[in-house]
Amino acid sequence: MSRPDVALGIRSRREAQSSAPGQAVGWLPLILLPLAVLISGRQLAPWALMWGLAVAIYAALKWMTWWRGHRIVPHVSLRRSLAYLFLWPGMDAPTFLDVRRRATPATTGEVLRAVAATLLGLVLLFGGVRIVPSALPLVAGWIGLFGLIFVLHFGSFRLVSIWWRWRGIEAVPVMRAPVAASSLGEFWGARWNTAFHVLARDYVVRPLRRRIGVPASMLVAFIGSGLVHDLVISVPAGAGYGLPTAYFCLQGLGLLLERAPAGQRLGHGELELDRAVLAGQQVREEKGGLVQVLAGGDLIQVRSHRRGRRLSRGRSTGGHGGGRGLAWGLLLLHRRARLVEVKASSRLDADPFHLRDDWLVGDVG
Repeated sequence: MSRPDVALGIRSRREAQSSAPGQAVGWLPLILLPLAVLISGRQLAPWALMWGLAVAIYAALKWMTWWRGHRIVPHVSLRRSLAYLFLWPGMDAPTFLDVRRRATPATTGEVLRAVAATLLGLVLLFGGVRIVPSALPLVAGWIGLFGLIFVLHFGSFRLVSIWWRWRGIEAVPVMRAPVAASSLGEFWGARWNTAFHVLARDYVVRPLRRRIGVPASMLVAFIGSGLVHDLVISVPAGAGYGLPTAYFCLQGLGLLLERAPAGQRLGHGELELDRAVLAGQQVREEKGGLVQVLAGGDLIQVRSHRRGRRLSRGRSTGGHGGGRGLAWGLLLLHRRARLVEVKASSRLDADPFHLRDDWLVGDVG
């Protein structure tokens, strides 16, 4: 495969319920650590306070996700737990801790892109920032920020993911080519910062969806992310309060609009097959709304009607033999943006929170 289409860990309903957050031992550090930094760091420089808050929140989230993960995955070794807590930046603990999961192999192109991203970030940090005139501190700051993102998220974090996967541990990359996203759902659900995706899905959307519904719980997840960014950025800077939260609120509203009937009419049509949903598969649309997807030697046919929906699957007579069979994928169907779970050989999720229980139209299996 040209890209590591790594599963982001769709869990069964039983697992989601048995591992629902709420245990004080898992949540308590998320309250105590940032509070301790705020109290003890009043005399710190703004940049030091920012990093202190960031490290405190990150450490608390790592603990919280590990606590949940080790309750889901049986017989987690101390060695793998320590590796997850201290040697892996991602937040999908159940996937990392589970010895039964097969690691997605890394390609040469992936390694080269990660190295190139790291080098580009270093050039921006130690070269680009220095050549900016002192009269343009904002420009220098933005160049430094992009340099840091390239060094960490696109470079070194990817290299760490590759290293773990070489050792047989499924470490889902934090960044997965976000510039290739063709929709907000794909951007936030499968490409940009998968750590945020896992946290939002497991700790916000799933616990709240049956009380306030999926759209409202998704919006709460984005608001929460904005508040965290306000705490880490605006509080130390003493300025810009509410701007990060407003940005994430805008993203959440855009995501809801994308799935609303108006959004479907604006850009997605009655039947959307996002190219990221079945990455690398052959998709062909016929007359009458019939879409054929060739995946692992199986021919999946999907038909969407204004008043009805139909799914069928049959064997392909083409040359793509069914060696690997079918793995989980998602098709975004119908004007109401409902989801159909389909088995396909690889996927990037159009549903940013993998909520098959609520938006399920049908199963092929």
